[in-house]
Amino acid sequence: MTAHIHILLFAPLAALLALTLPAFAQQEQRAGERRIYELLVDAKAVGEDFEQTFGDPRGHESAPTSYWQGNQGSFGRWKVANGQYCSQWPPNEAWSCYDVFWSAEGGQTTIVWVSSGGERYVAKVKPKE
Repeated sequence: MTAHIHILLFAPLAALLALTLPAFAQQEQRAGERRIYELLVDAKAVGEDFEQTFGDPRGHESAPTSYWQGNQGSFGRWKVANGQYCSQWPPNEAWSCYDVFWSAEGGQTTIVWVSSGGERYVAKVKPKE
């Protein structure tokens, strides 16, 4: 009788876990300094209406980045500071910093930059060539 009760309790729990584990695996995770470098160095991020490429700032103060919307391009610098992605776009000398989140599903990595005001910028990270 006790074994039957355990099976009755376990079956719904197993079904719940089967439904929630795939969703949990797809949730955004906050990227720390090392993960930001892993995601962005020498990579291309493609958003709904933009593309951005990233150089390698490790061992330097910053690295080049280019941002394209259509055939309009901007060229700036990027770095990681205090666990955040930071970028500078001349002629503006100020650095803007963002928290970075990422998720992976089906071999595709998604990256999300979140500004201090809560704006989210979403892109797919293309494999390094």
